[in-house]
Amino acid sequence: MANIIESLSVRSFDREHLDVFWKFGQMTDPAAYAITVERSTNQLSDYAQLGPASVGLSYFRDTNIKTTRGFYHHYYYRLKIRDRRSGDTVYFPEAGGVTLEAPPDLVSLELARQRRVLLEAVEGRKVWLFQRRRDGARCRNCWDAVLNKRTKSVCTTCYGVGIMGGFHAPVETVMKIRSPPDTTSQTELAKVTTENTTFLYHNFPDIGAGDLIVDPENSRWTVGEQIVKTQRNRVVIDQKGPLTRLPTTDILFKVPLILSVEQLRDLQTEPRVLYVMPHNLQAYAESAYEAIYNV
Repeated sequence: MANIIESLSVRSFDREHLDVFWKFGQMTDPAAYAITVERSTNQLSDYAQLGPASVGLSYFRDTNIKTTRGFYHHYYYRLKIRDRRSGDTVYFPEAGGVTLEAPPDLVSLELARQRRVLLEAVEGRKVWLFQRRRDGARCRNCWDAVLNKRTKSVCTTCYGVGIMGGFHAPVETVMKIRSPPDTTSQTELAKVTTENTTFLYHNFPDIGAGDLIVDPENSRWTVGEQIVKTQRNRVVIDQKGPLTRLPTTDILFKVPLILSVEQLRDLQTEPRVLYVMPHNLQAYAESAYEAIYNV
């Protein structure tokens, strides 16, 4: 079922709706496939079906959107494609979704790829990204529908977010967290040490304020408000922003990160090339070059 769909795009000049367009492959019979449009506010998970499946159509208008959404409240779309003859199902795109954004040109794609390669092969460390939920059912444990706010400061159902679950499933990725300075302040009761630093990340997935970062030493960081997304022709190349380290008493330390015994034992936190002591420089250079460009 390869090459059924060539492209998927989102366009609109009206705040009341978003239009989703897709183009069938040249060798594809549109009547042979049932297309269902799915939507999420997260790039990688929680997609829900919008309307019934269609046959032969290449357009869908989504009118069920928030007209007062902010700049960084995105809707992501993907297609569920079912072969009407065999019943087989695939998704397009295979990972993530498409939102209202500028299409990337070849130069932008190469710049983004080079940033990702640099992080994955040299500069970055393995981290787990928990993206904060920004849409969904309100928390039944701490949200007051009358007051329209949380009534508990510590809630293990939404972890202070106010939406059921609090965070999406973690994404294992690589990120550069710069070494933070230790800042100590004196309060009436004791000295308090805080750590504030910045991160450097590639372009996928989007990072937003309030997201949770967990490093291999179980240090936990929250993403601050001022996130800088380096762009070329409106296409994101990389992302930078502030991080604040959380004390171990924070409720976000109760957000579960579940790894198997084998995953913990074999955990590789930095790029493998940094732990190799080369004896044959020529062979090492060739293997390192190959490793970097096969990331």
